[in-house]
Amino acid sequence: MTLVLQLPGTSAGIEEPLITVGRPGTATFVYIRLLSDARARVGIEFWGASATESAPFKLPSQDAQITLTTSFPALFPGVGAPEWKMVSEPAQRRLLSRYVIAVEGVVRLKGSVSYNEPPHSPVYIGKNPIGGSFVSDFFTGKVLTHWREY
Repeated sequence: MTLVLQLPGTSAGIEEPLITVGRPGTATFVYIRLLSDARARVGIEFWGASATESAPFKLPSQDAQITLTTSFPALFPGVGAPEWKMVSEPAQRRLLSRYVIAVEGVVRLKGSVSYNEPPHSPVYIGKNPIGGSFVSDFFTGKVLTHWREY
């Protein structure tokens, strides 16, 4: 999934949701933490299992427009689903066991994960309506556009 974001120009220092996928108790949250001096961290939380956050990185400015690209298991259908079309089963399994978050084409966070989240879960952009997390309720900037492909 790719998001083009307009940052708010502030640095609240809290985890603001960019993508929330799932339902209470079983969800994945991708977030940004805006820091002072035009810096940020990105992170991912798998509800009840684990959370991890990138090292701080420099932004063009506190109110910059940035592109974030991410991949994580909940964005994909289950192994063998027809939506995969010509993607091999080993490639499906690899995508369903890893996460990655890139900002402006630079990978800021990646890793392996084993997290059982139902395919076709609800997807929320720029908000966290399901609670239960340290991620706040909404992104204070703007999501200018987003798209999903697989």
